[in-house]
Amino acid sequence: MISWLVASPILSVVQSLPISYPDHEFLNGFHTGTCLWDAYDPNSTAYDEWTPARLAGVLTLGSADERGVTIHENGSVTDVYYGAECGPWTDESIRSKIERYLNMNIVPMIVFSRIFNFENLSETAVGNFLTKLAGWVEAVDPDKFVIWNPSAENNFPDGMEGWRDGTQKIDYRDFIPQIAMIRRVRDELGLQNKVVMGIQANLLTHYQTADGEWHFQGWDEYTGFRGVDEYIDGFAQADVFGVSHYLGYRNPEDNPCNLTWQQTLQKSWERSRTIWRKVCAAANRLLPFYFFEYSLGRASVNPIWKEAVTYTYTQMVYNNKWVKGISWYTGPYFEEDAMHELVSRARDYDRYGFPPPIGDVNGDDVVNVLDLVTASAAFGFEPEDPEWNTNADLNGDGFVSVFDLIRVGKDVGTVRVFTDGFEDPSFGAFTGTNTQGNGGLECQSLVKRFGIHAARAYANSSVSTDRAFAYSDVSETLSDAHYVRFYIRFANIPSTHGDYVDFVRVHGAAPYHAMIWRCALSYITGRYYLEMQTPHGSSSFLYYGFSGIDPSRWYAVEFGYRKHATLGFYRIYVDGVLEASDENRNTSSDPNAVNFRFGLVGAGGTWINELPNFYIDRLAIDTEYIGPAYTW
Repeated sequence: MISWLVASPILSVVQSLPISYPDHEFLNGFHTGTCLWDAYDPNSTAYDEWTPARLAGVLTLGSADERGVTIHENGSVTDVYYGAECGPWTDESIRSKIERYLNMNIVPMIVFSRIFNFENLSETAVGNFLTKLAGWVEAVDPDKFVIWNPSAENNFPDGMEGWRDGTQKIDYRDFIPQIAMIRRVRDELGLQNKVVMGIQANLLTHYQTADGEWHFQGWDEYTGFRGVDEYIDGFAQADVFGVSHYLGYRNPEDNPCNLTWQQTLQKSWERSRTIWRKVCAAANRLLPFYFFEYSLGRASVNPIWKEAVTYTYTQMVYNNKWVKGISWYTGPYFEEDAMHELVSRARDYDRYGFPPPIGDVNGDDVVNVLDLVTASAAFGFEPEDPEWNTNADLNGDGFVSVFDLIRVGKDVGTVRVFTDGFEDPSFGAFTGTNTQGNGGLECQSLVKRFGIHAARAYANSSVSTDRAFAYSDVSETLSDAHYVRFYIRFANIPSTHGDYVDFVRVHGAAPYHAMIWRCALSYITGRYYLEMQTPHGSSSFLYYGFSGIDPSRWYAVEFGYRKHATLGFYRIYVDGVLEASDENRNTSSDPNAVNFRFGLVGAGGTWINELPNFYIDRLAIDTEYIGPAYTW
């Protein structure tokens, strides 16, 4: 165990409770969002500003509402702060917002900025409210969840009144036992995968004493944590922990110690990291960290500018893998080119489900001996050491250990070869497209698994001559193993014995383009099969039999292949499960893989009822197993 990841000695609250954590893969990846619900309200001033991000599908989490509330014994909630401005807080209002967000594939965050009866909140009230909340999620999609934040910016030191004339503050002596009770009730109800519990803290770079004087906690050594340390054991009850961030002005005179905005971000993120480490130590677990509210300076004073967005993603996010989410807080205060930059960078770092090779320490998209050398040079160091290298801290625990070196070694040889989510309607990421006969290929938005678009391939007449596919001639010569993963949905399916449709083919280089393998969906004697042609396998084809094909469902399919004299293989994965394989084959006579084709690349049979018609989304090619995309 890493030295700092030990149970907190302050209180035994955390250790004495039965803790159950959610197991959503979503929480392991990085996500971009906005904490302003009016970004989704056509009547708000922020709506038009956020249109590019909405249309691009890069917002994957967001605040569905924020209220100061009272929770009643029957689980109903009364708005205290914003009723006149935002409408009454009723069961129907919160249910409808959850439904709207879930249907947009956005994780909704329900934020209670202050529960006004928090100190006297009963287990019955909590249980009834959580049951309602989980029920609303279940009614929309049993596999989805909501992040509920029962405590937003409630931490202040003794002697400081707190926001909103003192009404925002919850004394830590009340906060710790009550938040532990809330967590326990949630766990006992078994709702951890429906209601994920988030806690949002004040960063408190400054605090105010009873005499009205403001005091700077200081950057050096990050030892000033009044109003934070007292609450750590309560923060440790969260599934997701985070802070509010409003630091980093363009004008250094507006920043603590007259630092540049870049220097201020480096300092504020490191302060956030230090607090996160304290919380993880108390929880005895590495928790996902979110910037629940993130801005540079104050929104009305400092509209977000392009360079600030670029730096946030390419420097701060890239070098701080412990940060799993940023919810931008600026409302309409975004310069136009900054919003377009956000869309571009959010795509890069959310990867549309394509995480970069984890062992890529030097950031060149390839894991090789150079990454191992770089990580070894940082071995044993922590953030306060001059030799510290954030990129070498692969598991984000604040220490470059043997576990990080093992991970680099494991990933050596990994190359991200090609990825595309079909968000460019012109298929710009591909080398080209090819249509023959009456085949059709398009990027469309009516049926998609992720983002705004997915590819559709279809036949209009005789399936034996119709072709329509996009192809990529990869720049990396694939002379050993490669994997191809994508999501596919069949609108029309084979229905006559012998019908089949090919949707992937892999070839060697020009001019001959010798085929290495292909995959298809076929219908044989009343059963559907996912098949992979295996010229050097134990038989001509490797099969996986479906019990049935659901035309409304997306399937994550992946095909693995290795060129080798004795250890060659063919593999079929469906939804992350290895369903069929043919191992230890001599495939050494195959050409190196260069040309990858996706779409309607071949078909046969009579197709009496309907012609081939299917959709493809989130395509990836890699030299290692890829697995399903981060999804929920």
